[in-house]
Amino acid sequence: MLYNHRAALEGMGIIRMKKRIRNNKKGLFYSIIMLIFAIFVLVSAFAIIYKKTNRYEKKIGEEAAKAIEEYQEGEKALFYIDQSAKYATYKALYSFAKKGMYFKDTPCTHHKGYTLWEEVAEDKAKKKEYEISCYPSEIDIRENLARFLNAELNKYLEAYTITKLPKDNYDFIFKKIEGKTEIVGIATRDITIKDNNNLTEYRIKPSFKTEIEYDIIGNCTHIKETIRKISNNIKDCLRRGSDTPEDIDDLITCSDIKTLKTNIMEIKDWNISITPLSSKKEYLLLFNITMPLENPYYQKNLTFLSGIRFLDSFPPPQTEAKIKTNKSGNYLIWEENPASDVESYYIYAIEEKEALKLKKPTLIETVKRKSEGPYNWTTAEETFDEDYLTYVILKELEWKKEIRKGYEWKIPETINKGYLLYIIAKDNIGNSLNTEDIEPLRLL
Repeated sequence: MLYNHRAALEGMGIIRMKKRIRNNKKGLFYSIIMLIFAIFVLVSAFAIIYKKTNRYEKKIGEEAAKAIEEYQEGEKALFYIDQSAKYATYKALYSFAKKGMYFKDTPCTHHKGYTLWEEVAEDKAKKKEYEISCYPSEIDIRENLARFLNAELNKYLEAYTITKLPKDNYDFIFKKIEGKTEIVGIATRDITIKDNNNLTEYRIKPSFKTEIEYDIIGNCTHIKETIRKISNNIKDCLRRGSDTPEDIDDLITCSDIKTLKTNIMEIKDWNISITPLSSKKEYLLLFNITMPLENPYYQKNLTFLSGIRFLDSFPPPQTEAKIKTNKSGNYLIWEENPASDVESYYIYAIEEKEALKLKKPTLIETVKRKSEGPYNWTTAEETFDEDYLTYVILKELEWKKEIRKGYEWKIPETINKGYLLYIIAKDNIGNSLNTEDIEPLRLL
């Protein structure tokens, strides 16, 4: 008979005790894990609650005080912008005037710091030069002044370190009020002020309004239109001739300030200077206009710099021309053209009945300047029959009681009664009037 040890041990309860011990070890490990997890959850929850409740652990009114500080900081920024706008307005106006009312973009060019309002351009396809106008319109004046204002304001905004102020931030409205200009700067972006923890923020729109003792738009428009009138006056003078044949350059005479102030009342009280420059084909006038400005911060005078460049025009028509008849025949006589750059005279003829049919006159004679002096005229005698042309210098012309230089040309017998004669001056680059632009002389 075999001895059953397992049965004996179970009978003594030893097997059952081992099972209980083994089961108790598993339960103890599980309990430890659960305890650690519970502690972790409790610590995390406490940290979250502490973080959320900690910011409110402040003295009563502390949040309100912080809001007031942010508001005051915003007001400081607004006050700074208001004051900066006053300084920037005058600085911008000075730059605006010196740049000829253009910030950068202009169809015309510049000449030594002067912005040109009339310019000569070239058509390369046609190989021809032509004039263009760049006078600023009222819209141009407003837009360019606004760009100068933003540029000057940016300098002040960059210098403010307490709060970041956005640059190029303004659209402008200019209002005329009894000889003054009210300037309203409308902000396009807000100023944002945050607390140290970036938990709150305060936004304000930094628009402003300032005033200047100067009618900006009105005065600038007046200056522009008056410069245009001066330009037309000088061009008309050049077309007519300066009436001073001894002047080498008609432009100097035509741009004389005293004469212009007599002809153009708008500049009677202006402090204006004009610098005339010329080349073979072009004229250039540079205008320097100084006007008083009530300015509490800077110099009192406002200086506008601009200029015009235009093509050399044709010589004026021959106003002193006449047909004279004596025993030896008919003569065409005329005085020297007052334009200083005349190089030759063209004489055209046509029968009046043919002119009525709109036919063009025929060139029958040319008189050219031959010697070096600007007013020492002679004829190209080697080219033309001396019987047709006699040069008269210091001749007393019959219709004037004074000694003047002039010409006397014997009219060929083939050109007789019923013909029309034209005398046209041509300058050294070929500019001249057309026959249809002048009144002919009738041969009776």
